[in-house]
Amino acid sequence: GGASATAESAQALAAGGAVALGTIAHDLIMTPMDVCKQRMQLSAGGSPGVYACACTILQQEGARAFWLSYPTTLLMNLPYALLMGSANERLRQLFAPDGDPSMGAYFAAGAGAGALAGGLTNPLDVVKTRMMLGSKSASGELYSGTLSSLRTIAAEEGAAALLKGIGPRVGWISIGGIFFFGAYEKASSLLWASGAWGKRPEMQY
Repeated sequence: GGASATAESAQALAAGGAVALGTIAHDLIMTPMDVCKQRMQLSAGGSPGVYACACTILQQEGARAFWLSYPTTLLMNLPYALLMGSANERLRQLFAPDGDPSMGAYFAAGAGAGALAGGLTNPLDVVKTRMMLGSKSASGELYSGTLSSLRTIAAEEGAAALLKGIGPRVGWISIGGIFFFGAYEKASSLLWASGAWGKRPEMQY
């Protein structure tokens, strides 16, 4: 009925929101590390090491370079996390309308959620990567603002350039969703069954 559908939607939204809140703090800490990782992966003549890489970036570009892509990362990861959590919840309800999902249902829901979230946020991942690498557009300008970078890439290279890497991205996030949600659900089921988390509340589908 209508009340059941509303409860399902609220439950899915809450799941996505919880993941999104954790993403804000996570990205604040991990963005500088991701910048170093990206630079080291493309470093000619071997990797200089994390500390040396960070010192070089700081000396040549300033501290701002470590968080230049943070707004874009958030703009990508917040909807990504919301989509991932919400889609997984709704797909799990779809695959197990009786409220008793099998491990196959958990895996399918995780893979589907990963594919959806990864595919829809791919354009922002393209922009984020270029910012982290300090790449320049065809006009010689550094990629900085998220929206301006999206417009520049689409104008100079065509809209299809924003979908570069979408196949591998969807693939690895789908696989990650299988293991992440599958492991989480299995672990939580064991904890509920052991009584470590008390009595499991009844799920309304």
